[in-house]
Amino acid sequence: WAFKNGYLIPNNNITQKLGAFRTAGCALHQLALPTRQAYQLARPLLKAIQQQPTVCIHIRAGLMLNKNSDCTKRPLHRSNKCKQRPDDEMHGAHRAISVQDVGGFIACAQNLSKSNRNSVKWFITADSASLRRDFVHQFGQDKIILAPWEPEPFASYQSGGGSKGGTSIKSTVLPNAFDPNALRRTFAEWYTLAHCNAIVVSRSGFSRTAAVVARSLRDADVRLVINSDDHACRSPSDARLETLLIEGGA
Repeated sequence: WAFKNGYLIPNNNITQKLGAFRTAGCALHQLALPTRQAYQLARPLLKAIQQQPTVCIHIRAGLMLNKNSDCTKRPLHRSNKCKQRPDDEMHGAHRAISVQDVGGFIACAQNLSKSNRNSVKWFITADSASLRRDFVHQFGQDKIILAPWEPEPFASYQSGGGSKGGTSIKSTVLPNAFDPNALRRTFAEWYTLAHCNAIVVSRSGFSRTAAVVARSLRDADVRLVINSDDHACRSPSDARLETLLIEGGA
């Protein structure tokens, strides 16, 4: 938004040549260059996704409020039923979820894999331990790539939760102390997403920003899933997709 409206970079040669979206993606890539320690964590994941065709998938379970219809009708703090959120490590794990709960993501991944579906691997990042386990159970270790520190909480550095998608739940599986190593591990997954050639993203800013970088630097094929139940896997126009990646979601 800032680039598009000229607040950060005026209409100079770089912006005119690349466009606002790709300028923002390139700038974010430079700002997010990893430290030596962070890169050492990311390197095995980068190697894994480069060895053979891979579709990268990020699923933000904490934003899956459509799994409980009551949560979509009333504010979270007014509904006890809303506290039974999906298994969400950022705000406390509740109801376990499975690949059957994320049909939209599966449809998009299969759509991106259709040319040689059997040989394409899937790199899975998700803030749900039960979902990560079920991906391996349903599709097998030969198909699924997970970070080597699984099943550690995906966003364990955010003690107590830090997303606007959270609730007032006080119970949490997260540590009380800030853990810089956990932040590096989470960054390593984001950095890997940003280097994917095909990526399925959530409304979460975590994967949307990674997709901005991947699309800007690698012309990645991106699918954005708004509703986890939507199996259509629509691919919006480039301009519409870029707007959604930058401005849409949490």
